[in-house]
Amino acid sequence: MMLHAQVYSDESKEPPVFVVAGFVSTVERWAVFSDEWDSALATADPHRIGYVKMQQAYALRGEFDGFDITSRNKLLVKLADIMNRNIEYGVMTFCDIENYTTTMKSHKLGKTFDSPHFDTTNNFILSVANL
Repeated sequence: MMLHAQVYSDESKEPPVFVVAGFVSTVERWAVFSDEWDSALATADPHRIGYVKMQQAYALRGEFDGFDITSRNKLLVKLADIMNRNIEYGVMTFCDIENYTTTMKSHKLGKTFDSPHFDTTNNFILSVANL
């Protein structure tokens, strides 16, 4: 039986590591998640926000400018509840950039493969495929 799933992923290259992480759910549950997430952002108090970046939330800047700690935390708890109800799996892969550079540069893999981005993203895809 083939599972039809939808995946959201993002990457971060903040030395010393390169990270690819994301969430997996069924197409049906993802649709519910998207509707509930959009509604939560649209009705956020003190004002609507367009997206969530945790650095902005933590600093009360960007989309979270005008929020206080209580209103920010209330929204984040609401969003976490939406995630907990609708997301089936969380997947994360990472690569130590210095270790990768030291180990893999000697293998002369070619431009396409000679990157912690390629290696980490490939591992993320394989991890999702093995769910």
